[in-house]
Amino acid sequence: LRDDIVEILKYARERIPQVIVGTNGTRITKQIAKKINGLVHNVSLSIDGFSVDKSDFIRDKGTFEKVLNAVKYLKEADVPFSLLPTIHRKNYKDVNSFLELAKEIDVPIAFSLLTCNTDERNLEDYVLTEQEFNKSRIKDNVDSLYSNVYSYYKERLENISKLAFPFVKNIYETKN
Repeated sequence: LRDDIVEILKYARERIPQVIVGTNGTRITKQIAKKINGLVHNVSLSIDGFSVDKSDFIRDKGTFEKVLNAVKYLKEADVPFSLLPTIHRKNYKDVNSFLELAKEIDVPIAFSLLTCNTDERNLEDYVLTEQEFNKSRIKDNVDSLYSNVYSYYKERLENISKLAFPFVKNIYETKN
């Protein structure tokens, strides 16, 4: 997290209809959470595992605890956020465990898939095959996943759509 994140977010908030910050959450403190309240529409907390013993295979040891602290600080500061596990070969069988974690700590969750150029040797062991993706149960959980996210953000989504629609409409009319 940059030292000037608050200034960047203030600048972005004045110019962008929806400000979303993606972070691993390890540097979010109580003070930072308080300062970004009102400056973001969502903070997406990237996680790789659903528990202390299932999280340290990519990121540094202790990352999971830091993310849980970020969850606590963001909740206390009333900053909208969600968990964003990146699904890959080492955790694709854990989709249900991620959903259980989100339910347990009462936060919305969405998933991203690790996609990259598989010529990069350091990442090829993480990229899912189509068969692994189909086994991941992501497809099976889409309804409950989006229901969870929607119920949490219903009011915020309505407000965002009121802000975003004129912006999108303007872009569409400009292009046509």
